[in-house]
Formats: sequence, C-alpha cells, structure tokens
Amino acid sequence: MKKSSRTTWWAAAIAMVVAAGCARAHTGDAVPTPEQAARGTDAGVSPMAHVRGDAGAVECPTWTAPIATAQVSAGANHICALGVDGRVRCWGDGESGQLGDGSFVSSAEWVEVSGLSDARRISAGNAYTCAVRGDATVACWGGLWRGTRTGAGLARSVTPQAVAGLRDVVDVTSGGAVACALDTRGEAWCWGDPLGGRLARVAGLSGLVRIDAGYAHACGLDAAGVVRCWGGNDAGQLGDGTRAPSLTPVRVGLGRAAVAIATGDRHTCALLDDGTVSCWGGNGYGQLGDGSTTDRPTPREVEGLADVTSIHAGRHTCAVTGGRTLCWGENRYGELYDGSHTPHHRPHATAIAGPIDTHAVLTCSTLSTGAVQCCGRVPGSESGER
Repeated sequence: MKKSSRTTWWAAAIAMVVAAGCARAHTGDAVPTPEQAARGTDAGVSPMAHVRGDAGAVECPTWTAPIATAQVSAGANHICALGVDGRVRCWGDGESGQLGDGSFVSSAEWVEVSGLSDARRISAGNAYTCAVRGDATVACWGGLWRGTRTGAGLARSVTPQAVAGLRDVVDVTSGGAVACALDTRGEAWCWGDPLGGRLARVAGLSGLVRIDAGYAHACGLDAAGVVRCWGGNDAGQLGDGTRAPSLTPVRVGLGRAAVAIATGDRHTCALLDDGTVSCWGGNGYGQLGDGSTTDRPTPREVEGLADVTSIHAGRHTCAVTGGRTLCWGENRYGELYDGSHTPHHRPHATAIAGPIDTHAVLTCSTLSTGAVQCCGRVPGSESGER
C-alpha cells in the first residue's frame, strides 16, 4: 500500500474519533479451547440476571445457545457467540446485516450466521462481525467497507463474505470502522471504511503475537513483549508521551515485557509479565484506574492489581485476577457488572462469573452452563434504551 493511501486512511480515522459515540473494545486473553468451553467454569449462574442499582434496574439478560460456547464477542449493538461446533450465533441490532442470517432484521434471540460452520475466532465491531475460518481466511458481514473478488465496496452484507487477499490468518480484531488481521508471519493487515475496502499491511511491524484495534488507533504486541501503537492520539492513547497522531507504529515505554494488550475507546492497557497492569490515554470515565479522570499520554500502573491473567477494555477496563474480575470506568448502563450505575475510578469488585468480552458500554460473560450473559447497553433491554 502506498504511503498516500495509508495517510488517507489514518487521517480519516483520526477525524472520526471525535464524533465516535462508541468504539470496539478488545480483550487481552486467550480464547478457550472447545474442551475448556464445554467444561465451563466452577462458578454457578451469575446472580446478575436482573438487579436494581442506584439509578434503577440494571438488566443482564442471558441467552442459551444449542451448544457450548467457545467464545463470545460484543459489538456496539449486537453480540455474537462462537460455538464449539464452529458455528456462530448472533443477536441484537441487525439493521446493517451484522447478525449474518441473510436479513437486515434485528433479533432479541440468537440467530445462526448463514453458511459458516468452521469459525475458529470471531470479533464483533460497531456494526459488523468478522471470523477467522478453518482455512485461515477471514469472512466478514454487516456494515463495513471490504475488499471482494471484484474490487472494493461498501459491505452491507447480510451473510459472510471473504476478505480478498487475506490468508494464513491466526486472529482478527474488529474496531469501530476498521478491522485488522494477524497472520502466521507475525504481520498485521488492516482494512475498512477509510481505506475504501483496500487491504494494507502495517509497515514497521514484524514478529507480532497479538494485535488489537480500537476506534482510531491500534496496537501490536511482539514476541519480545514490546508494544507498538499507531493511528489517532488525541487522548494520548499511543502512549508515546504526545498527542500527535502517528502513521508509523511507535514504541510504548513500559519498562518491562508485556504479555497481553487491550484497546478501549481512546485508551490502551497492557498486562505485564509480572502480573501488573499499566494503562494510558483517555481517562474521561476513569478507565485508567488511577482515581482520576485526567488523560495520561504515558503508561501508568493501575494500583491494587497483582497476578492478573487477562485484561479487557471499553469505556471501562476489567482485569481478571485470582478467580475474580475487577472493573473500573464508565458505568452508565451497568456495564461494570455490579448492579449499579455508579462509575468507579479504581478497580472495583464485580459479579462476573466466567470468561468475558467487552465493548464500549457492554460486558458479556460466558457462564458455566455455556450460556452468555451481558450487562450494559444490551440490545433491546431497559438498560439499552436508557
């Protein structure tokens, strides 16, 4: 991809972040194996099915798929679950085709994505969803510009469509208006609305083991534990001490190796090799966990956390440690999973009972039964209409 094309892409993305109402949020953890998912966790069904918080009812509805869930992924107004059978079921807003069932119809109950039986990894974005298939290609559906065999076009596709030019893919991450894929060579490839569907390899990156896309920035983690970020930087989410956007990935000074990353709306967090967590960038909701709402353009350790095993970010942040999940940040819709609408600017205990995924204002958990439960701006719920 020519530099001019990359410049156009990120310039558009940086401009869009100002108007963005929500961003794709990502998690820094491993996908459960089918065997792990089938066994579930030791915890029972979460007590959060319907609780009353400080500002009224917080609804946390539960959906039960016909087979055990291997992974759940939360989008802006839809949710998808990958079953151990390789099939994907989605529910929520379907106006852009993001449910993948062949229609533009929304659904309060899960519907099966058409023509997809070999998914290995899924990622839900703002109004679209992508999956890594068994042959290491990527298919997406919903509202996202994409490449096709006949060129680029605006995908309001109601069924999965292959992203042309992508192969040997091991992971995919869906952001606000851009998606990225990680291949077996450790290279990152991104595409989306600002690119007009064109696929671009991110220059200056190699040996990546993880990649995560926010709304207008993205970050990659290499095998040496080095984190590099690029794109929009209005809140310091690139972590280089400035607020200047960068088309070239910049190294984040963490002081030690990272083992996982999670990008939120306008902030980023890294799980370090000593089990601690550092965050940087936007902090308007207290999502950096430092007790303030002041943006931080360089990493700062989240106090009170130790032995963390995974991290997750939206307009809030969650960390799993010692069998507990602690969350902090925005809680307008009850997304902190504590039965209230009270925001917290430091790590706070939750009622989460299993593996989770987060979006801007949504947190979903896979229960020991294999069912999926979500708190926050849940499509079709009272909380979602607030």
